[in-house]
Amino acid sequence: MLADQKAGGAVGWAMGEIPILIALVATFIQWTRDDKKETRRIDRAEDRAAAMGEDDALAKYNKYLAELRRLDETKES
Repeated sequence: MLADQKAGGAVGWAMGEIPILIALVATFIQWTRDDKKETRRIDRAEDRAAAMGEDDALAKYNKYLAELRRLDETKES
């Protein structure tokens, strides 16, 4: 009787873990696919901006920091 309960508990535990594991794997696969799509989208946007002669995100950020520094220096003077 106790052995049957132990076996039943083990089966119940395993049946609960297997669907969770399958869902975890499916979520990971979807996440990696979505990440690849997002990376390609960002790369295309950067290539398009570069082809039009626009600055990339890093250059824009550096200009922003240079402007902040310039404003800071004018306040100190």
